[in-house]
Amino acid sequence: MNKHLGKHLTEKSGSTSKDLAYHVKIESGEMFLHVLIKGAATFKTLDTFLRSIWLDCCGHMSEFDGAGMSSKFQDVASPGNSYLYVYDMGSSTQLKVSISGVYNIPMKEKIELLSRNEPLKIMCHICHK
Repeated sequence: MNKHLGKHLTEKSGSTSKDLAYHVKIESGEMFLHVLIKGAATFKTLDTFLRSIWLDCCGHMSEFDGAGMSSKFQDVASPGNSYLYVYDMGSSTQLKVSISGVYNIPMKEKIELLSRNEPLKIMCHICHK
């Protein structure tokens, strides 16, 4: 999926645009998301997005290892960088956040969902339903 999306993002990228857009992959086990995020957006923007799409039930604390919530992507992120995202410091959910690429693409929104896997079919071990 990284290569496929990278091809399309490269085609959309224009050398005249000064706006940076970051292709970010978020994964946990078999689950994944690919997003495009404005370079001027903060890691708090990604935190809010992850809470809305995957995580938040009770407003637990969260953090990115290696980047503060107020850090802008364009100031700290580069292709190949990875960050550990931890949600809920008690019984933690950990996600790997990887920077797949940077493109010159103007964005209207701060973050856009590019791709995600289908929800996993989780079967009961006893009755297989």
